[in-house]
Amino acid sequence: MACRDRGPQWNDSQEATLIRAIAASFADVLAAEAALDGLRELLVVAPGQVRLAHLGHASYPVVPDTVLAGRFDDADVAAVRAVVERCGGRVLTDVDNDWT
Repeated sequence: MACRDRGPQWNDSQEATLIRAIAASFADVLAAEAALDGLRELLVVAPGQVRLAHLGHASYPVVPDTVLAGRFDDADVAAVRAVVERCGGRVLTDVDNDWT
C-alpha cells in the first residue's frame, strides 16, 4: 500500500496551497452535469479532480439525486459554491482536504 502525503500542497513559489474537499447534491443528473460544465468553464479542472455519482442507499432502490464531489484550491471555493447554487445544487460538505 502506497503512502500518501497528507500535508499542504506546494506551488512553484513554495507557498502552501490549501485544498478543500467539496461535495454537493443535485435533484437530477442534468443539473449536476451543468454544474460540472460550469466549473470546467470557470476553473482549470484536472482529469479526475471532480466526479459525478448517483446518490444511493441500500434501503431505497431508486434515488434520483446526483452528487458532484471534488478537490479545489481554497481560493476557488466561493466560485465553486456559486456554480453549485446557480445550477440548483446544495453543498453537503466543505472540509479541509486533510480531513478526508
